[in-house]
Amino acid sequence: MFENSYGVMISVDVNGAGQPPNRWGYDLFTFQLLDSELLPMGNPKTIYNDEKKYCNPTSSNPLNGIGCAEKAIKDLNYFKQIVN
Repeated sequence: MFENSYGVMISVDVNGAGQPPNRWGYDLFTFQLLDSELLPMGNPKTIYNDEKKYCNPTSSNPLNGIGCAEKAIKDLNYFKQIVN
């Protein structure tokens, strides 16, 4: 999915759009194109970089999970932590 509302954002559903859970931070990850560089959402330069709001299992923010791409890339235990 490509979006151009707050700059160019690209979202990728790693297991396919028709396969659940279709949730940000689980199987859907977003990246933002900034100055010709594709950055994982959650990077300090991206629009959704507040981890407490956008990548937090206890957050009730409707966009919670959108900021988890950088954490999923950098934290080797990320996927172990989100599996219920």
